[in-house]
Amino acid sequence: MGEGEIAGERGNYLQNVTAKIKKDLAVGNPVVGTMFIEKEGIDRLDDPLALAKKLGYRFVIIDCEHQLYNPETLAGYAKRAHQVGISIWIRPAQLNETPISRYADRGFSGFLVANAISRIRLSKIIDQAYFHPIVDDRAYIRRGYSIGPLLLDGQRFENFAEEIDYVNRNMIVVVQTEHPRGIVNLEEMLSREGVDGSVIGMNDLSINLARLSKRLEVLEKPKDEMYKDEGLKRAFQDIAAVSEKTGKPAGVHIVRVNQLKLIRLFVDELSYRLMVLGTEANFFDERMLKAKEYIESKNKRL
Repeated sequence: MGEGEIAGERGNYLQNVTAKIKKDLAVGNPVVGTMFIEKEGIDRLDDPLALAKKLGYRFVIIDCEHQLYNPETLAGYAKRAHQVGISIWIRPAQLNETPISRYADRGFSGFLVANAISRIRLSKIIDQAYFHPIVDDRAYIRRGYSIGPLLLDGQRFENFAEEIDYVNRNMIVVVQTEHPRGIVNLEEMLSREGVDGSVIGMNDLSINLARLSKRLEVLEKPKDEMYKDEGLKRAFQDIAAVSEKTGKPAGVHIVRVNQLKLIRLFVDELSYRLMVLGTEANFFDERMLKAKEYIESKNKRL
């Protein structure tokens, strides 16, 4: 089956889709994905996950922090992602009882941890997303063993050890930096086994930095001009420095087309490599695709 071909219902899926993303990030190559937020907008698209794959995106994040999806809808997205060969992640709600292991069991291959500010909540997600040996043996809530054909991408393994290894290699956890405390504790969080990188949440980080530094005049600027603020640029630089120190890639979610002018700052000056472009409303926009092509041109193997 070719890279762009759609797998059949019998489960002849592409293998190691997420593991390849992790491998690229580990050696400093750029990886570009997108985020789907509004279900109504997703529903207006014809086979949106297949379209994202066709356009060359490596992953799609489903936003469950700000949106509500029923379990059947999420399971359908996960299954379709495995069929078309694109990594599917989820941004779960900031709740103590978020069903992390259930998302993982249904086929989600990644978690974007919103508003990550310490290892406490992050560790809870890791312990429910991965299996041994990545989980903390002292964790009182951990992922139970339930691995079906979807998680194995149609493969059959002879023993549990091989199945667990495959699932762990094809799971990714990324912290979302949206608060100054998240920057202060970023090195500690990125040093945790099972964490593969960070992505800036531009709106929240900008608002929280302005609010906590008592520079509320920054919030009165036009949204796309606000990101030129020197205080915010220093935060971007601090994140880049932690990324270089830990060897875990930094990234950012560029939501609007007008923000694409920031690409050269993040990619060229700061060496960000884990990029999220657009939403279901504009990931197919020609300008987004040109930005994706530019980011991917930084691939060290080219």
